[in-house]
Amino acid sequence: GRTNSIVTSTSPISISGISVESNDWELIGDVDVVHLSTSLIASEGNLSELSRADNIVVDGMTYTISSAGAFDGTIIPLSSPYLGPTMSGLPLYKASKSCTTGT
Repeated sequence: GRTNSIVTSTSPISISGISVESNDWELIGDVDVVHLSTSLIASEGNLSELSRADNIVVDGMTYTISSAGAFDGTIIPLSSPYLGPTMSGLPLYKASKSCTTGT
């Protein structure tokens, strides 16, 4: 393959033969996250749409809601630590049951 090639063009890039389908995510609301924490703090949204063992997506990464730990109107327990940076107001999506990769 080519490495470090510079290509100039005024034409937009065209990709053919690709089909794009819905990722079947549902926007739930916003959450605050802390690096390596095993829970998320919901700042707003409709948490009633979530259940334990649901797959959720935060900052492009898929997590599973834990079967243990506090799970109420603001706290969402994770089955594994949040690996991203500490941030506030990130969108929280509920992913389909078949989504395990975040894509």
